[in-house]
Amino acid sequence: MPVKPSTRKPKVRSVEEKQNHLIHPDPELGIGNPNPRRDNNRALDISVNGDQFKDPIIGLGDFYKAVKYYIENKVKPSVVINNQQVSVPLEYAFPERWFAAEKQGYLRDKDGRMLLPVIAIKRGGITRNRTLGNKLDGNIVHNYQIFKTGYSNLNQYDNFSVLTNSVPRKEFRLSPVPDYVMVTYNCSVYCNYQEDLDRVIEAFTYVGESYWGRTDLFMFKATIDQYTDVIEYSQGKDRSVRSDFDITINGYILPDSVERNISTQKKFISKSQVVLRAITTSDNPDTEIRTTSGIPPTNAAVSVVDNARSGGGGGGGSLTADVVLYIDTNKSIDSISTTTNTATFNAAFLAAPAGFPATSVDDFIFFANGQYITKTAIISFIDNGLGQCILTVNTTILDYSFSSDYVVTAVGKFV
Repeated sequence: MPVKPSTRKPKVRSVEEKQNHLIHPDPELGIGNPNPRRDNNRALDISVNGDQFKDPIIGLGDFYKAVKYYIENKVKPSVVINNQQVSVPLEYAFPERWFAAEKQGYLRDKDGRMLLPVIAIKRGGITRNRTLGNKLDGNIVHNYQIFKTGYSNLNQYDNFSVLTNSVPRKEFRLSPVPDYVMVTYNCSVYCNYQEDLDRVIEAFTYVGESYWGRTDLFMFKATIDQYTDVIEYSQGKDRSVRSDFDITINGYILPDSVERNISTQKKFISKSQVVLRAITTSDNPDTEIRTTSGIPPTNAAVSVVDNARSGGGGGGGSLTADVVLYIDTNKSIDSISTTTNTATFNAAFLAAPAGFPATSVDDFIFFANGQYITKTAIISFIDNGLGQCILTVNTTILDYSFSSDYVVTAVGKFV
């Protein structure tokens, strides 16, 4: 009995289904796909929409642009013809033109006229430089270069942040460590006379171990090791005076590719921190005691307040005047003089009442020209007993030094 053909249309498998069909379990590992799909960590997905920061992109075209710019604007090779200085042009020789120049011994323009003097250049080859770092893996980048961004619309600097002692979040941009390569360019210099050729070679020799390119873009280390002179005299042909040399460019590549965008993390944000001010009240509803230095009171201070509010310590449930004065004191004093790492204030420490820890640097906050000075950058803040206080900072941690026109402000418990 003949079999009736099926009328159903065959199902077209997707590319993923076709690839998975070709994967067979590994008897040793006991797994199927050696590259299973990774779960996406949503915590690392940070939007970069609206950012002014652009990912750096460096391609092979930037190498030639750097070489061309440097030769034409820095080296400026020239010869003397009829007592006049004439610039030697740079011509990129595509393969057919380079082959014709090698065969005939000179370059010709589109009208067939011989070009002299001229420099012909073409890219010879690309070699990986494995002596330097790399990103380790193109599928998941491990090595990054981290750049800290400045203030932005989402990370603004304002007086309110200073008054509330709010530490803004820091934004960091990530760029993968590039692939370091050595690109070789083959150059041939064609001139009328040996003297002209020597003049051009001398100009290249002077910059044979320099960084080539534009200072506002990218600069690459260039190396020229050897020059080979070729002077040909052939019957029935034009005389050829030529010198061949190779330019080795040590550079790096960061392509604008889909895989780079997928395999790299572009941005991360530090944790934002807000230091809350400590506020306490006494039993008297008309009296409010607060500290506005931005530093929470010590345990001893809290115990004194709690003791007074509970009626202990012979206080009868109320705070003494010296305790109220000490807690409520928060004066702002500007420095009278500064050195590279010190600032002097014409004031003295307010003595702490009984039961409180002695007044120290922890009872003050400091600003240099309105910029908050972190506690880690402060070495000491002492009262010299002569009516002056001296602040000493670590300029290495601070990342800058004071100058004579700096105004350092201290806020805290001054007399």
